[in-house]
Amino acid sequence: HIRRLFVEALHENRSLMSWFINKIRKLFAIESWCKEQGLKGVERANVRVNRSSFIMQEIENKFNFYINNGSFHKLGKMTQAALKYIKNEWKAMKNVLRFGDAELSNNLCEQMMRHIKINLKNSQNIGSEDAAGNFCFMYSLVESCSFNTLSPMRYISHLLKTLPTLETLAERRNLLPCYCQL
Repeated sequence: HIRRLFVEALHENRSLMSWFINKIRKLFAIESWCKEQGLKGVERANVRVNRSSFIMQEIENKFNFYINNGSFHKLGKMTQAALKYIKNEWKAMKNVLRFGDAELSNNLCEQMMRHIKINLKNSQNIGSEDAAGNFCFMYSLVESCSFNTLSPMRYISHLLKTLPTLETLAERRNLLPCYCQL
């Protein structure tokens, strides 16, 4: 989303917006290289710290300069919106330097949620808020299974058999789709 706002503001301030877009492109190029190398977790975090942190610091310095500059109000509305948005999201964005498994883009999550949006019209007649909550829970569970390449039916069956026998929170946590090995 950060990049999109800079693209939308290109017509207001081509040189400044292009600068941000090019820096973000470099971050994605590093991510692409990490994926090509099959890097995950700590390895990917190390590459990000070594190769992306300098670029991210440049981006942070630049948007802070423009936001704190006395002429910020003279920038176009879309340019201001892009700079405000990146400032508000920057703390979350910097998490990619700490967590190698965090994705630089949220496109995968949005693609997964597309099914919910498509199903929204069909779900308008669920009946009650409780039923809607249950529907959301089950939908989330099925999508989590799919994301983690688990059969939803097999996982739910395993969950119902195993859950009553577990005593600790750690044992229950290991039943989450992201940790469960079936």
